[in-house]
Amino acid sequence: MSKSELEDKTRRVFCDKEILELIDDSSLYSNNELSRQVNPASIDTTISDIAWEVPAALSFRNNESMETLDDYFKKLSPNNEGYFILEPKKHYIFLLNERIDLDLHPEVGTKANPKSSTGRVDLYVRLVSDAKNNFNSLEKGYRGKIGLLMESKTFRIGIKPGASLNQLRFQIGNPLIKRKELHKRYLKDELLLDKNGEVIEKYKVNFGEGLLLSLNLTTPIYKAKKEFKK
Repeated sequence: MSKSELEDKTRRVFCDKEILELIDDSSLYSNNELSRQVNPASIDTTISDIAWEVPAALSFRNNESMETLDDYFKKLSPNNEGYFILEPKKHYIFLLNERIDLDLHPEVGTKANPKSSTGRVDLYVRLVSDAKNNFNSLEKGYRGKIGLLMESKTFRIGIKPGASLNQLRFQIGNPLIKRKELHKRYLKDELLLDKNGEVIEKYKVNFGEGLLLSLNLTTPIYKAKKEFKK
């Protein structure tokens, strides 16, 4: 078997069983019961009660880390009801309750994505870490603390410790399916259906780096109000 064939065979996103195995060997740990946060192909993270207000959407420089944020930035405190208040257009970093230690799995990388609920309130969320990683991505074998960089684009938002705003996905190699493979798979499996539940024929599908979907703009569209009365 060639190297490329071997990589094609092993590349994958971890399923819930594999994520639970990471929890069992302490590659992923927290004071919370993590097994309750596991989804079919991801795990929810939760924010802690430690947060800072920062001047901009930043990544750490050589002398900065989650450990040194107190030296540079203002600590954020909750109000009397236990909510952290995020003001529009300001930036905050929240330490997450979860920790990652992939020493036993140096081939495993980590990707993050915000949960859909953040989009509904126009909250911008990105994963940050001690290592000089890109936003929402951790290097293979990462070990250390992780946090969330947040910016409320529109609303004044209150959040409490324990809130889940993003998810982690663990992967080996690049799990994206190649275009040629995708064309073959589409002929074999029913990947896209129309509104009536009928299979969309392959020649009608727009293939890019995946399957490109369209938005139906004929249905009612709603825009959130900046203020509302109960």
